[in-house]
Amino acid sequence: MRMGRPVIPAGDRKNTRFSDRKRVDKEVCGMRSRDSNRDQDEQAGMEQLVSTLVHGFRNPLSSIKMGLTTLQARAAATEADRRILDVSLREVAHLERMLKDLEEAFRSSEPRLIRTGLNAPVRQALGRAAPMFREKGVILEADLADSLPNADLDTGKVESLFLKLFLNALEASGPGCRVAVRTRPDPSGKILIAEVEDDGRGMPPGILERATEPFFSTGNGKPGLGLTAAERIAKLHGGTIEIVSEPGCGTTVTLWIPVRG
Repeated sequence: MRMGRPVIPAGDRKNTRFSDRKRVDKEVCGMRSRDSNRDQDEQAGMEQLVSTLVHGFRNPLSSIKMGLTTLQARAAATEADRRILDVSLREVAHLERMLKDLEEAFRSSEPRLIRTGLNAPVRQALGRAAPMFREKGVILEADLADSLPNADLDTGKVESLFLKLFLNALEASGPGCRVAVRTRPDPSGKILIAEVEDDGRGMPPGILERATEPFFSTGNGKPGLGLTAAERIAKLHGGTIEIVSEPGCGTTVTLWIPVRG
């Protein structure tokens, strides 16, 4: 005689379903906890690696820079020597920016916030970028609103953010192109908005969607960390960036930072 399935009373079936649901919920919570711990371990490992690399390269770079600067200052240096030294110092500066991008993209550090205006760090970044724009023949313009509300900002990090956006636009622009930065409040006065716009070569969709991805490069010899670091700095301020681009028409990066306070 074939045995049928045992009959489970309705109340017991309800308790069984409840018990199964609790078991599944517990397993899901455990998986999430393990994933979170693994992510934290990976982040800590990456931060330690970045810290070691940055420290290991920054010290010898400082010595190289000091030596080159000393040689450059000597009156006996020929014109050919000076050109070589100028190129060498530019390459050292490029390596220093790469290390800073690496540090800001991966190392966690709480921003040192002060209540201040957005335009001041933007102007600082403009001053640092201007010589490189002049050298390449790219026009750098600014339209900074006078009536911006103050916000909680780490001015050093925000200056670094804008410098990265300027240099990214410069890299995509040829002689005679224009790069413009604009600042303004949103109508509510609760958000600061800044735009960095260029009329350079632009990006196709496949590159645009990966623009802030760490180490993504278009084969131009750059490490692909500038926009990654810029986005991280924006997030440290509770903000975000959006990139709009079209091949042959240029790129616009928009930054939103809440005023808070």
